[in-house]
Amino acid sequence: MKMVSTLSAILLFFSCVKAKDVSYTASTPANDIVRSFFNISNTDSIDFIRWNLSLLDDSFHLNCQYGISKPNTNGFIDGKTIHMNGAVKREANKISIHHGHKILKLVELNSNLLLLVNEKDQAMVGNAGWSYTLNKLAGAKEESSLSVPVISFTDSVKFEGRTPCNVPGIIAEGQECYKIKWQIVFFKTAGENSEGNYRIKGTPFRNYESKSGRWLLEKAQNGRRVYVLYNEKQQPFIHLLPIDNNVMVFTDSDIKLLVGNEDFSYTMNLVKW
Repeated sequence: MKMVSTLSAILLFFSCVKAKDVSYTASTPANDIVRSFFNISNTDSIDFIRWNLSLLDDSFHLNCQYGISKPNTNGFIDGKTIHMNGAVKREANKISIHHGHKILKLVELNSNLLLLVNEKDQAMVGNAGWSYTLNKLAGAKEESSLSVPVISFTDSVKFEGRTPCNVPGIIAEGQECYKIKWQIVFFKTAGENSEGNYRIKGTPFRNYESKSGRWLLEKAQNGRRVYVLYNEKQQPFIHLLPIDNNVMVFTDSDIKLLVGNEDFSYTMNLVKW
């Protein structure tokens, strides 16, 4: 189960919007790279880390909380805190933050979204609960253009994640909603790389075993290649932009990336099945 492409192959397509004193927030998992940067022991039990990252041209300030999530809340049972300052280095849309001898790397997807990457500039892959996308705190606006190469399935794949509730057309206006849980399976059609069937399970479809339909890899007016899922009326109702082999981001119908909040991002992560 693979998708043809790597994040490093598409970095040249991203345009960088340099910002002064811009703040980002997110809740992410804690893989070995993140733990090492924060000097968190691998034996510490962590469900997630909540970030508040402020970037200046050449410096950063970072406040984080981490620990075990408190049931039925967005907080921690006994959270620990981290406060950190350091230097920022930029190269095109690549950003690295430096604290002592420790380095953490990010890619600027646009002026609203940062994605944590590993030493090979490959996207860090989250889980069914949290992703590694950081969201601009205030004044989010699509400012930069973004293009990706054609990405095609070589086999069926499954993505999972939790997002805020503002995926267009999914949650009815006025309906109470805190988050949406997603599981989307893309089935590859034999001999086809640009279309197939899908199956969705999750919060909006909890009254049903699953929702099924057709997906198409389409080219939008802005030139972006996006996976479009069609409903039973053959109308497009979900748009997903592939960022890497393992990561997709929800967009609106104009293929503008959606910006999340401190709890969840609009990012789907590849999972094994």
